Amino acid sequence: MRDGRIDRAALAAVVFADAAARAELEAITHPEIRRMLEAQVAEAPPGVVVVEMPLPVDLLGPGWLWLVVDAPDEVRLARLVARGMTADEARLRMEAQPSREEWLARAELVVDNSDGLGHLEAECRRAWEAIGRWQAPATGSVGP
Repeated sequence: MRDGRIDRAALAAVVFADAAARAELEAITHPEIRRMLEAQVAEAPPGVVVVEMPLPVDLLGPGWLWLVVDAPDEVRLARLVARGMTADEARLRMEAQPSREEWLARAELVVDNSDGLGHLEAECRRAWEAIGRWQAPATGSVGP
């Protein structure tokens, strides 16, 4: 901690290099994240609710549409390096996270983010239209 704030770079260096440390951190943070998400969803006005998550974790239970924003690993790596990470730091982070294949296996809707902003904008429009047609399963759970 610096000045009462978490040093995110130092924390990332630990948890992306040590699976046990990452699991310990997730055991601490995930219950509170779930509580906060449930409260925010309960307070949201009717309509579409979007929850952005860096990990495919069922924090809200069944009944949610899983939209995955996807890009090939080499594109993801180049973007992380462009944001200031070394290639080794970026690879370590990517290896600690679920693989692209794991994300795509979970996806009910995929947005291709492998090209420029114009392509991404068209993909987002397509996804928004699909979301508008989506029907949540009748599970009785909270969902969009």
